[in-house]
Amino acid sequence: MQIEAFRFNAFEVNTYVVSQDGECVIVDPGCYTDAEKQTLATFIKQKYTPKYIINTHLHCDHILGVNFLKNEFSIPFAAAKQDEFLLAQAQEFGKRWGWNNVETPKIDTYINDGDTFKIGSGELKIMLTPGHSPGQVAIYSLKDKFVIVGDTLFKGSVGRTDLEGGNLDSLMDSIKDKIITLGGDFTVFPGHGPITTINAEIRENPFLSFFGEDISMDN
Repeated sequence: MQIEAFRFNAFEVNTYVVSQDGECVIVDPGCYTDAEKQTLATFIKQKYTPKYIINTHLHCDHILGVNFLKNEFSIPFAAAKQDEFLLAQAQEFGKRWGWNNVETPKIDTYINDGDTFKIGSGELKIMLTPGHSPGQVAIYSLKDKFVIVGDTLFKGSVGRTDLEGGNLDSLMDSIKDKIITLGGDFTVFPGHGPITTINAEIRENPFLSFFGEDISMDN
């Protein structure tokens, strides 16, 4: 599979286009301005047939382009039901940051732990990783050894848990018991900031230092 990244809106959300065999899914479309939306749509039209929009979670900065893509491509929007309550807060949250035209999307497909999405001849798996939000998920490929983690894990840091529904213990359990067990050589694509690897975070991330040594020999 191929992953192409765009960075959108004032929060610099990483929006990912994951593709194989001419098909793609769009993960966390944070595009807000007309220019951002057209940049993403033009790119997709030139290369792929989009199948789904999948969100790792439903905080306002990650959903800004969902309705635009749903209308542009007539594709369904998939997210965890546990985060659905956040959609009711999106417009009010957006106004705090000068986003006066936040469109609240409707979830078409609820996603659950263990679900699979087909893209061409490949597949993406869903793993529920609560903590940053109750319905935060990770999207991963065992074959291609990558995981899109949303705002659970960052290069050198972890996601905030002070927003409604956040829980630090759950976040750390999700990282320890789910994400890092994928394998040290997995590439990590976060919701903000640069990509990293699981082993790099175990070695260098102060929040993960107590998890153990490099795990590349075990996976």
